[in-house]
Amino acid sequence: MLALRAWEGVHRQHLTAAGVSMLNIGKLGHDAVEYYLETVASGVEDYYLHAGEAPGQWLGAGTRALALRGEVSGDDLRRLLGGTHPANGEPLSHAQGGRERLPGYDLTFRAPKSVSLLFALGEGEVSRDVKSAHEEAVRAALGYLEREAAFGRRRGEGGMVRVRGEGFVAAAFQHRTSRAGDPLLHHHVLVANLVRDGQGGWGALDGRLLYTHAKTACYLYQAELRAQLSRRLGVCWTPVMRGTAEIQGISADVIRAFSRRRSQILARMAERGESSAKAAQVATLDTRRAKDHEVQPEGLLPEWRSRAAALGLAPETMVRIVGRADKSAERLTDTDVAKALAELVSPTGLTAHSSTFTRRDVVRALCERLGPAGDAAAVEAAADVFLAAPAVLAQRTTPAPGSRSVIRVASGRVVPAVPDECRFTTEEMLATEREVIEGCRERNARRHIARGEREVTLELDNGLYVVERRPAPASEAVVDAAVRARPSLSAEQREMVRCLT
Repeated sequence: MLALRAWEGVHRQHLTAAGVSMLNIGKLGHDAVEYYLETVASGVEDYYLHAGEAPGQWLGAGTRALALRGEVSGDDLRRLLGGTHPANGEPLSHAQGGRERLPGYDLTFRAPKSVSLLFALGEGEVSRDVKSAHEEAVRAALGYLEREAAFGRRRGEGGMVRVRGEGFVAAAFQHRTSRAGDPLLHHHVLVANLVRDGQGGWGALDGRLLYTHAKTACYLYQAELRAQLSRRLGVCWTPVMRGTAEIQGISADVIRAFSRRRSQILARMAERGESSAKAAQVATLDTRRAKDHEVQPEGLLPEWRSRAAALGLAPETMVRIVGRADKSAERLTDTDVAKALAELVSPTGLTAHSSTFTRRDVVRALCERLGPAGDAAAVEAAADVFLAAPAVLAQRTTPAPGSRSVIRVASGRVVPAVPDECRFTTEEMLATEREVIEGCRERNARRHIARGEREVTLELDNGLYVVERRPAPASEAVVDAAVRARPSLSAEQREMVRCLT
């Protein structure tokens, strides 16, 4: 799941599952950089290494070109977010210099609360396995984002063109508690606004792609986490809803009791009689207090155990939670994949509410259908098999003229999306659209409309005729203009509009 202080200059996309914030993307303004590096503590090492937290680690394929590996140092991170080489301070890119330059993005992956509780209250080996599973899930999600969103933009002959980059330059920091002092296993991944192209030049990230693929990355993070924990610890899961699931054996009452931060936010919203996403952002800021870095998570453990035991989650209960899953559930079979793909292509699958879909839609749907054995790699492989099937047809692979696709984030702010993303449909959906079009043509063949007049003669099914006064039909030019303004329509849909008007 993905947070930092939402101070001025930081914008976030909130993606929710079952009412719980699962993924935030924050734009790091200059004030935000100072918050990380100076305001919270005298240096980045003090902030992130205090209270026994693990040191930051460099992640991303883009770090190789800068010889960044292992633990993160404060000086290297400060220079990097400033757009300069961490070794010598030389500017990496001359574009967007000064105060206008965006330093980077904050991606925060949070484990579901039941996973955080198993990490905090489980015995040593169990806790270590949960930590390792979470780290692998973060890497899997970040790998997806690198493949899909590590692009820059460069000015070409026809304007700005997108250029594939070598990968992210990112610093990842693990934390174990929330601001309210509850268990919360999460990673902050600071992605620098820098990407290196194949010719060795550096430029800014095309941030639109991060927002476009964030929800899918969140689903993949959780799918990988479920797969890792099922293999390592044999835990069972509740049904997956909107990408997320909880470990069976840890009740909803326990989860609520250890979600005091969320309770604070909801209480403040209730006081004001508000329920919007924007109100949630305001309530988050109003109720935020500084995390007490003097208190180590180990010092909170007795209180956590006492609270959990009072709610029926005793140590012996935690022991019974692991090792419950059937070993056969750890293996993903061809039958499992075939069943999931058949569901996707059916009328109740991907085209149940929309006539077209993207690869992102397929990946998210498979995250929910492949079960705990479906890790991120298996999900993406199955998605590619599905899209290559004869029953699935590509609709468009080039930008449509005048396309203005956008993403509306939870705050109501509109973020430009990527206009040239390929969309797909199914053979069955196209057949359905053709049937509707043929039905329209048959009805129009029995209808006499004097163009330019307002009297319409209709032949009824019983052979009688009736004259109705209706507006004159739209001119072909008007209809064509309306169709061109909606480039997402397929050829069959455009024909249907013309037929009906």
